Amino acid sequence: MQDVPLRKEEFNFKENDFQTAYLEKAVIVSGDRVTNASTGFDESGFAQVNITLDMQGGRAMQKATSGNIGRRLGVLFVEQKTKSELVTNSLGESVIEQTTYIEKNIISLATVQAVLGTSFRITGVGTPAEASELALLLRAGALACTNEICRREDCWT
Repeated sequence: MQDVPLRKEEFNFKENDFQTAYLEKAVIVSGDRVTNASTGFDESGFAQVNITLDMQGGRAMQKATSGNIGRRLGVLFVEQKTKSELVTNSLGESVIEQTTYIEKNIISLATVQAVLGTSFRITGVGTPAEASELALLLRAGALACTNEICRREDCWT
């Protein structure tokens, strides 16, 4: 068994349940700080995701990344889900019981190459379709964060 500091937690990747990574529990920026996420292409023609944060998010990202160049930065997508199950109640009747649970999955794990602020990009995201999905998930986290149903969190590995 691998020794992992208590301040870290293991998460699965959204697209691959068999791949995991340990992320620090401290959240740098949550989804309500994302003002935009779009796709584009880098200088070599590879897909990338362009992210814009509000001023508060940009300050937090700058502070967090200034001493962490070369470290990996993880992005978690947090979803509130409902599971339905057919159960027998105390009267012997079959009823549907719904249980709410939280699912957290890594949607990006990138190496910080420079101090980040309000605008930055994630490169090496794979295909243009994968970049579009990542941008969509980042925007979804920003839009739904007010009620904590969906959010994205940035955490260190």
